Amino acid sequence: MYQAFLVRARETGEQQSIDSSNARVISKATPPRDKSWPPRVLLLAVALVGGLGLGAGVGLMRDYLDETVHTQGQLQQLVPVPVLAALPSLQGKRYHLLRLRKKQDHSDRSAIRGAEGIDIELDQVASSMRAMLTTLYGNNRSSLGRTVLISSAGAEEGKTTVALNLAIEAARRGNKVLLVDADFNGHTLSKNPAATTGAGLFDLLEGRVKLSSVLLNHSDTGLQFVPCGNATRVESRQPMPDLIVQRLVEPARNFGLVVIDSGAVLVDSCVGSFADVVDDIVFVVRAGASKKEDILSALAALHLSSRKIRGTVLTSVEGNLG
Repeated sequence: MYQAFLVRARETGEQQSIDSSNARVISKATPPRDKSWPPRVLLLAVALVGGLGLGAGVGLMRDYLDETVHTQGQLQQLVPVPVLAALPSLQGKRYHLLRLRKKQDHSDRSAIRGAEGIDIELDQVASSMRAMLTTLYGNNRSSLGRTVLISSAGAEEGKTTVALNLAIEAARRGNKVLLVDADFNGHTLSKNPAATTGAGLFDLLEGRVKLSSVLLNHSDTGLQFVPCGNATRVESRQPMPDLIVQRLVEPARNFGLVVIDSGAVLVDSCVGSFADVVDDIVFVVRAGASKKEDILSALAALHLSSRKIRGTVLTSVEGNLG
């Protein structure tokens, strides 16, 4: 304590001995006009570069982790068959009414409104279907005598839209066309009011009816349609290929083209039975929804019928398709 007192006393004495008579104020202190730190331009440049880099990294990572197909080019690279058509997103578009009637019914009650969204009439879709028919079967408008199966890896990928519009465009070309609802899980086409109460494919496969008695007509084009019908036996949902040939394919030989809307390959195990007996297969993929792994798995499941796969159709494509 005594030593600290001596140091303080010495410092006080030194300050008193300083001559301050010549000291004067040169200028008064003023606050700075601009901030000396941080430099705004530098920070903006760093933020811009960092933001662009981060955005690019997120975009690349998203593309890297995205397991779905978005474009025709991606689909073409994934599978070794041609892309036959690309269809636009159909949400919010206008709908064409599917008018069905019993083949023997010529009364005024023949026009029956279909379920909303089943028969989608779009110029672009119709044009794509006409082009696909030409690719598959040429410009021959006479009897084709072919059966084509429309399928996909999973549900809600647009196969029913493709099947229906392909059949309608084929009928408008002058062919005698039969459309069959063989989607035993979704049976979207059979939700039409004219098709919910009568017999159909199940009844046909079980041998209770003949093909001519279950046909419904599309009033505008003459297209004929077989709904799912009513299954009374469990084995009807797993029909053998020879039974399908006997009860459906052979009786339908007088049609120029038979379009079968089947179930999804990875969901419905009976798709393989229909694939075994048809002439051609068209595989439908939904842009931004169908996973690459599922597409390859579904095509692998059809390996015994792989030579029949004529091409793919990409649905729900956004933007200009031209």
